[in-house]
Amino acid sequence: PEIFIKAAEMLGFTPEECIGFEDAQAGLDGIKASGMYAVGVLSGEPLHGADQTVHELTELDLDQLLQK
Repeated sequence: PEIFIKAAEMLGFTPEECIGFEDAQAGLDGIKASGMYAVGVLSGEPLHGADQTVHELTELDLDQLLQK
């Protein structure tokens, strides 16, 4: 989770204020371990532990994400 925590810090946010997007299980695990809301982008293999999954980013509703 270190890379996700560092990225949030560099942007001036806490991980809890961020949303992470990932298409691999290891990355998704890192996002969740950092405390971020996790959007899994499905690319064949199922992703476990995502707060939300999509096949394409165009499926996302920005208003819904901002409420997380």
